[in-house]
Amino acid sequence: MIQFTRREFSLAALSTAALPLLGCGKKTSSNALKIGLLLPTSGHQSALGQECKKGADVAMQVLKDRMGVDFEIVFADTESNVKVGCTKAEKLISEGVHAIVGAYDSGVTSAIAQVCERHSIPLVINLAAAPPITEQGYKYVFRNFPTGPMLIRNSLNLMKDLFKEKGIFPKTAAFIHVNDTYGEAMRAGVGKIVEELNMPFKIVETIGYDPKTQDLSTEVGKIKASGAELIMPATRLDDAVLMIKEILKQQLNIMGVINPGSPGMYEKEFFHALGDKSNYWTSNTAWYNPKAPLTQHVLEAFKKKFPDDFLETSSAFTFEALHIVCDAYKRANSKEAAALRDAIATTNIEDHVCLGGPIQFDEKGQSKNLRSASMQNLNQRPTVVFPVEAREATPIFPIPMHTAA
Repeated sequence: MIQFTRREFSLAALSTAALPLLGCGKKTSSNALKIGLLLPTSGHQSALGQECKKGADVAMQVLKDRMGVDFEIVFADTESNVKVGCTKAEKLISEGVHAIVGAYDSGVTSAIAQVCERHSIPLVINLAAAPPITEQGYKYVFRNFPTGPMLIRNSLNLMKDLFKEKGIFPKTAAFIHVNDTYGEAMRAGVGKIVEELNMPFKIVETIGYDPKTQDLSTEVGKIKASGAELIMPATRLDDAVLMIKEILKQQLNIMGVINPGSPGMYEKEFFHALGDKSNYWTSNTAWYNPKAPLTQHVLEAFKKKFPDDFLETSSAFTFEALHIVCDAYKRANSKEAAALRDAIATTNIEDHVCLGGPIQFDEKGQSKNLRSASMQNLNQRPTVVFPVEAREATPIFPIPMHTAA
């Protein structure tokens, strides 16, 4: 199997904007279900889009083996750009895809949702947390990922579990966030939900920054000056690395860093960039259930295909979005858009990968039984520490001082 560097992969993606994914040597028929997959495999979110694509690669094998569904995936790169995403969505639809999965970023996904609704093509969102996406009255748009407020609420309740178990309660916190669509949605919800849940800490600093920034020294300096005992970041990947490096450089005296539902600190590139300094930071976000029967099958297939990587949120939720489309197609026994849409709306999948109850959608197209997990980076891997029934290790809190010094 040919291996590409991150740069090579991104360059290749730019020149192959809409090519089918290859399905483990299994050919698809001309009557196969065609699923468009929109992801940011180039641009500033390229690493995260590539993690999503791994979930799709595994889905080609696992879902065909388990469900017997004849399908193909037609991939297009959004280039981390709203206008490009819309153009690629239009192109996929013109090429005859029967449904679309994507598109990771909330801003791009919001725009693609309008395109799919206009053409009456089902869209199953793999990751995107901005609440307005499922508040527009769309008929063909479904999201199998928590909204920002859902992520925040789940995260804060997990923090309560941690504080209670350890008997340690931080009194002050700082919230730092990217100022894109997703980050602003998180900012709007954090203050309100912190107060609603009667958290033990007060937010003493809220700081936004450009997701393409190359320097967070000023922002981290403000957090240090505030004396916050806990940092809650809403980051992407590159800025998460910048933030932790700056926390270490400025020697902040904190109990920990716990994100309230964002990517970044559990990504493979995060561990590569920070080595042993990647340990102890915690991500409270939507995650896969390591105890679920289907997860075991997916983990086995993922390890065989990507032996140097690990399954995480981006890949798990992309797999699950494709699972939803294939399940709907099998039940509807039709590729016709309205039939697929109606079948997705009545989804009820009990054996699935991600944490939560059966996959079911409410009348707005929002998945309603999702849960979050708390993953602490231990031995340079994201490790589930809550909920207790899914626990893989005991959490460490406050973090060892040498990590934040």
